[in-house]
Amino acid sequence: MAKNNRGGKGRGGTSRSAAARPAPRTAPKPATPAPAPAAEPQRGMGQASTQAVAAVVIAVAGVASGYFMPLAGYALGLAAIVLAVLARRRGASGVWIAALVVGVAAIVMGVVMQVYYASSA
Repeated sequence: MAKNNRGGKGRGGTSRSAAARPAPRTAPKPATPAPAPAAEPQRGMGQASTQAVAAVVIAVAGVASGYFMPLAGYALGLAAIVLAVLARRRGASGVWIAALVVGVAAIVMGVVMQVYYASSA
């Protein structure tokens, strides 16, 4: 019979000494509540201020495009107003006011140019 390399005697079984035995199992520890998730760290300006700045950019684009295409001025002005109101609800600083004013100006520009193009045709 071939010699077994497991260090034990007999048919492949191992003889464990008292030192090699695993420690007795203990009762599981009671579950501790998970810590509350930390608030999201502020990066840069914050989401509300970023939304307000985007509203200003869209409003300025609405004023510029409203000069040539009144319907684009209406659409971009309305989008800027909606973004400005949403940014205000999220706690943006005073930038939302500029977005609101320029958004209304984009709609006014669209109306004025619509009347001008209609009267010159």
